Order: sequence, then structure tokens, then C-alpha cells
Amino acid sequence: MVVGGDVPAQLQSLVGGVIDVAALSPPTVILARDKFHMNILGSAMEDISNLQNGTAVTEKFLRENRDLLKRILRARAKANRYFWENERGTSEVLVKFQNVDLAVARESYRLAKPAFTADGIPSPKEIEEFLKASLGVRHILWLGDGIVGDDTDGHIDDIARFVNPTTVACITEANTQDDNYRCLRENYERLQSARDQDGQKLDIISLPCPAPIFSAGARLPASYANFYIANEVVLVPVFDDANDPKALGILQECFPKRKIIALRCNEVVAGLGAIHCVTQQEPSVR
Repeated sequence: MVVGGDVPAQLQSLVGGVIDVAALSPPTVILARDKFHMNILGSAMEDISNLQNGTAVTEKFLRENRDLLKRILRARAKANRYFWENERGTSEVLVKFQNVDLAVARESYRLAKPAFTADGIPSPKEIEEFLKASLGVRHILWLGDGIVGDDTDGHIDDIARFVNPTTVACITEANTQDDNYRCLRENYERLQSARDQDGQKLDIISLPCPAPIFSAGARLPASYANFYIANEVVLVPVFDDANDPKALGILQECFPKRKIIALRCNEVVAGLGAIHCVTQQEPSVR
């Protein structure tokens, strides 16, 4: 079976054996290749240099459906080329699927396009220049790898969060045998030596990690850092874990004027995110 839709859900379905082939975008396609040892049949990079996409398939599907997969790849490459070369057409697609007006869609297209270089992989310097020009910032801090199971390859809201202008809450793993221990330790040490835009050291607060949570044999990116800050409250994901009270207590100290509200996210994190992640989307009203 071939399926479209949400990229993390496609990968999870592949891992669970529910589907045989999926079209994945980076970094999920890299996770499929390196962590789950799937075959990357092809890439739109072969036909268009400034977009990266791949298709992950099972061995069985690769053997039995080569012609179908070739047609899928050709169609995706053709679509990618169209999107890159056709501003108005791409903007009209954004209008339909993001429910925005044409002016907003065009501006989104123009802002996103310069983020990619000729080979599709921006350098750290190019990324910084783009972010500074787009967001009006003058100082950027870089962290390393994200936690196991994070299909984004390290979105910051699963790793470290500013809780005030000079303080960062950073997750750390106490178990030295855990797969997350090394990368989280490295991120914590980076932050300890980091400086803010004024050259001052940051205060770094350690948040614990919950015990590993799995779905369909794959580890999920459960993190207390995926909280959401509202006007008077902070919504914090919890996981029926012994570290839940500790994480809540630490965050209450970080936000003394806000009420800390714990929300169980064991099922939510199966979608490869928690509270802060789901605030990206707004449900449509019908």
C-alpha cells in the first residue's frame, strides 16, 4: 500500500509494517535510512538541485513494484521542479492547503526560497544570514543532535527552552547507558559555555528525561521541554513517569507567576510531538 499525508505518521506506519512505501522529506528520510535501515529508492535531488526528498520502501515493495516507484519519483520530481520555478502556481497551492490569502502565500514563498543554496544544503553561515535577515536577530546559538525518535532531527522544543531572557531549561539524561545521554550532555555543555547577544553567560537549568516510551517498536520523542507558555499558565507534558513531579517542580520555579498544568501526553507523543508541537496547527472550522 502507498500512502500520503503527515510525514512522521508515514514513517511510523512504515516501521509498524502498516504500509510498504512512503514519500518522505528530510530529515525523516534520513531517519528511515540510518535508524530503520530502509531502502531509499531515489531522490528528487537527481532532477532538481534545490529540493531534497526521498522515498523509503520495504525490501518486498522494492522487488515487486519498481516500475510504480519510478513513476512516483518522476511525478514528485516534476512537481518539485514546478514548485521551484512557478511562484504563482505554488502560491495558489499554498492558498488552498494553508487557507491563507494569495498575498500571504506569495510572501511565504519568497521568504522560504532564498533559504536554499544551489545544491539544496545551506551552510551554517547561510542559515545564520537568512535567519538574521528574516527575523531581525543578531545572535544565534547552535546545538547538536536531538533526542531519539525525533523525526525533525532535533527541533529545539524537545531539547532546550528559554524560560526568561537569560535562562535556558535544557533536558539531560541521567542514565549513561541511554541512547540520549551523550547528545544531551553535549548540548548541555554547549549551553554552559554559550554567551548571549551581549556577551553574558546564560543560566542553564537541567530538566530530567522520562523513561523511554515506544510505539510499534520505535522510541518516541518524549520530552518535558515540549511545554507551552501561555499568559497565566504553562502547559507541561507528562508521561506517567517517576520524573513527572520533578520536572513540574523545576518548571514551577522557572515560572513563579504562572500556574503549571500537567497534561498526560503518552498518546499525543505517538504523533512524534507533544504540547508545543501541536500549537503549530490550528483546526479548521467547518
